[in-house]
Amino acid sequence: MPRNTIDLNIGTQYLDNWTTSSAVRELIANAIDEHTLKKISTPIEIKQGNNKCEIIDCGSGITKSSFVEQTNSNKSTNIKCIGLFGCGLKYSMAVLCKNDIEVIIKTKEYIFIPYYTQKANTSEITLHIKFERNNIHSESESESESNSESELEENNNNYGTKIVLNNIKKADIDKSKEYFLDYTTIKFTKLYSNQIMKFQDKKQYIYVNKFKVCTTSDTYFSYNINKTKDITKHFNRDRGETKYTSYKKYITKYLQEINIFDEDVSSNELRKEIQKIFGSDILKEFNQINIIRNIMSQFNDSEEYIFVDSKDKELVKTNKLYAKKIKESGKKIIYIGDGIKKKINNGRPDKIKNIKELSDATKILFKNNKGLFTLESPSMFPPSRSNELEKKIKELIENIKTTLEITISKEVEKTLTTIELIPDNIDESDNEAKAESDLESDNESDEDLDLDDKNEKSNDYYFEDKIFKIKKSFIENNERKNELKAIVFNYILKNLNAEDSVKILDKLMNKNSRSWFPFIG
Repeated sequence: MPRNTIDLNIGTQYLDNWTTSSAVRELIANAIDEHTLKKISTPIEIKQGNNKCEIIDCGSGITKSSFVEQTNSNKSTNIKCIGLFGCGLKYSMAVLCKNDIEVIIKTKEYIFIPYYTQKANTSEITLHIKFERNNIHSESESESESNSESELEENNNNYGTKIVLNNIKKADIDKSKEYFLDYTTIKFTKLYSNQIMKFQDKKQYIYVNKFKVCTTSDTYFSYNINKTKDITKHFNRDRGETKYTSYKKYITKYLQEINIFDEDVSSNELRKEIQKIFGSDILKEFNQINIIRNIMSQFNDSEEYIFVDSKDKELVKTNKLYAKKIKESGKKIIYIGDGIKKKINNGRPDKIKNIKELSDATKILFKNNKGLFTLESPSMFPPSRSNELEKKIKELIENIKTTLEITISKEVEKTLTTIELIPDNIDESDNEAKAESDLESDNESDEDLDLDDKNEKSNDYYFEDKIFKIKKSFIENNERKNELKAIVFNYILKNLNAEDSVKILDKLMNKNSRSWFPFIG
């Protein structure tokens, strides 16, 4: 084998599931990653002409080792890159040559040309890479460029890698570009920074670092997720698309924290789209109670909206009295569909008979009227984040941490400071049924349930779905303030690790732990 040739040991039957566009996709991804690694803000160039394409980046340039290394450590450890396995370049060369695409790779140092030929001392045909020094200022280079039949404009020599593909169809180039959010030709509307968008297509897409990894009809929106080590577990070497379920938990967490009124990243189109979804019966990716709570509480806190059952749309339009009241309120209507109501009611539509206004402004519901209703139920939505009680509990938690020198988990703090007021006139039979249902689901009997768990299911307060639910009358009762502190302290104690529990015992006993545990060690 000539000294200026590398045998990649890849046969012609390799990667039969890859198409020409799959190979070009990898070359584009590699070029984008080069700009990411070099922190180059300008985009790569993809030039198309008559059966020809050039992919140009300003990175470090492909080297001989790029064809033989197993993985690219720079890419695999950089979560901003697309690539991970370090195989894309070799795989793409094999597929392109097998499909009779002429490939010329130019860097400032070398020119590489892949081709299939007989493996040394065998009859096997494998992929080889021929390389030679690149003198970009030589006469032969100038002649070669000037005699090219390409319709592309010649660029200057300020590039890291220029990959020239000859005898390639425009359709294959276009298809490969659809994998990249920055280069797709499918029209879409940007809804929330670069993370959420809606494509004008029957399907939506999931991207990781702007690279398409999933095509789905299970979502209303398309999402661009930042790459993490956990997400890379779903990737495979041949770049096959994965199912939406692989990314569902990341999208759910994202929507639980999204701020739809952050004008720096959020658009009015996003709010309009969400209103359509919440007025429908099918929620898709929004079918999660914490997502609903987050978004609905933001609409409520803005004090710009009222909420009306979707079944009352016609009533709102045709009843002059209601129309007048709504107009006087100056508020926009958000219609609530069966999807939201069933999710909030845990599948029991009869649990909440009325949905009254969340805001204390204009009241639209009149007594004895069975039609129009607006939202109020605290079992649906948490109060404002600036709730005074939440602040007091946060102060109490800080005092406990400082005094006892212990660590309290963020999850415990969040549960204690996520307050939801439950009605003072709550039907006790409903409460008992709920408690019984919870006990059955946990396979617990009354005999197994300790006193603390019974207290958590009391009529005055309880913890559910990581929310601290309390009666308003209990909070306002000055004689029960110490009891409320005890509830908070008790919840913290129950969720401490062993080490911090010992610290508290030491404080309370005012002794060294070894002295009051003589039976250990």
